[in-house]
Amino acid sequence: MPSLSELKKQATKYKIKGRSKLNKQGLIRALATYHGSATHIPKKSRKPIRKRRASRKKSRKSRKKRRKSRKKRRKSRKASRKKSRKASRKKSRKASRKKSRKASRKVKHKASRKARKKKICKYGINPSTGKCNKKPKTVKRKSSKILKSYTLWANIIKIKVRKKGGHVISVERNKTGTNTAIIDSKTMTAVPFSKVPAAALSAVMWSPYVDDPEDFKKDKFVKLSTCAKFCSNKGGFAVSELQDILNMDSAKNRQCPFCNEKFDMSHEKQRPPFGKLTVTVVHHNGTFFFELDFFMPGGVSKDGQKYYNRKQLAYIPYGRTQTKTTKDSLLALWLLVQAWEKGKLFTLGTSVTHGTFGIVFGGIHMKSRMDGGLSNHGYGADPVNELSMKNGVLSSLISECAAVDIFTPQQQSEFDAQ
Repeated sequence: MPSLSELKKQATKYKIKGRSKLNKQGLIRALATYHGSATHIPKKSRKPIRKRRASRKKSRKSRKKRRKSRKKRRKSRKASRKKSRKASRKKSRKASRKKSRKASRKVKHKASRKARKKKICKYGINPSTGKCNKKPKTVKRKSSKILKSYTLWANIIKIKVRKKGGHVISVERNKTGTNTAIIDSKTMTAVPFSKVPAAALSAVMWSPYVDDPEDFKKDKFVKLSTCAKFCSNKGGFAVSELQDILNMDSAKNRQCPFCNEKFDMSHEKQRPPFGKLTVTVVHHNGTFFFELDFFMPGGVSKDGQKYYNRKQLAYIPYGRTQTKTTKDSLLALWLLVQAWEKGKLFTLGTSVTHGTFGIVFGGIHMKSRMDGGLSNHGYGADPVNELSMKNGVLSSLISECAAVDIFTPQQQSEFDAQ
């Protein structure tokens, strides 16, 4: 450990400020900070801090010089690249101009020749193509009969709504005289027994018609155009067996038992309940609704079970003002009217809630209240948006109707086009 006198000598040597007022420990700290070490005084062999600072300054200057040289190189490279790009662009522009000039000269030469021969087009010639400027006629696609009938129906309802009357339409579903299912005659062609395919099976016996000629020779045979190409019967059926298939109570009584293709029906068998539907306009909480009032009188089923009359209400929102209706509301109303006419909205069966036999819903859901939300089978705060939004009331109604062979006019027109 150096003495106080030695420490003072070193302090005077390195010209430490305030050395006269410092004690032994203070001098040790000051010398240690001067030399860059906080624990001990460095040896004489080590470089002082001033020399180290000078070397650092030199290295910094050398780095700056290198950076400047790099920047200069980069600038020169960029300038050379720009010059080369400009030159290449000029060349390409000149070449394209030459080509366009040649093409225009050729077109003008051809046009002048045609003009000399007096065969120039009335509408003028396009210089780039050399062809007539006459625009081809745009062939408008004819709208199908279903779309036309739907638009007419929608326009009638719009007119009735604009009159600001309560009543809109009324649809009755009554039992007709001929209550039998009939396949469309356009899809059937009469075939003699000799031309019935050998592989054609009886829909009742499940054996080939050819194996029992005595039983089927007197029967009339028909070939259906609705059957698929891969059908084992190739559309061949006995008329009596077709009627038996239609009279069955199964879910597949309207399709071929071999290829599962659906029959085209001209008339469907009408099933109870029958009744009347009246559509009126109703206002509730700032929105206007179509109120569908179903009334179905009671009666007796085929099994002899008695059922009582039923009154059911359903609602479709159509807008904030009474005179303006939306496309979605009209489509929803049309689908429900079609389902009512075809007897798909209500059927006879045992009620899930009450457990009694009577008139129940047929599988197509309807909103029976104007408010109350999903829990109460009603609409929420914005009924119009709830109807037309994605995965809303209308989209579910379209899918449920499609499951029962009731399609939108657009879907039916697309099927007809195919």
